[in-house]
Amino acid sequence: MKSVRMYQVIVDLLLGIALCLKGIVENTFLQSKNAQAVNKKNDQWEYVKQGIDEAISE
Repeated sequence: MKSVRMYQVIVDLLLGIALCLKGIVENTFLQSKNAQAVNKKNDQWEYVKQGIDEAISE
């Protein structure tokens, strides 16, 4: 009985570590996707500002 209980503790511990790593990887991936989206929006805004500046200077 004791070995079965120890086995269960080890399995639970490994599952906990795996879920933790999964969360870290997903969080990192989502942060990089959000950063790419923000950079894209900033690039679009720079393009719009250039157009406005050109229209004003003409």
